[in-house]
Amino acid sequence: MCVCKPDTFKAFQFKSTAELTSDGAVFEMLVKTIEEEKIPVPPPKHAVTIKVEEVRALGES
Repeated sequence: MCVCKPDTFKAFQFKSTAELTSDGAVFEMLVKTIEEEKIPVPPPKHAVTIKVEEVRALGES
């Protein structure tokens, strides 16, 4: 995954693993947040948990 901050032209690469879940605490928190905030999206089928293992600044030497 890569994230860029356009106003400063800085970018970062994240080395990570992702896990999909359709039940449990993370999924329930996602459903609750969507309902409480009245976010107009279809009901979620999964939640994604990302474990960041390494971060690299891009464009720097």
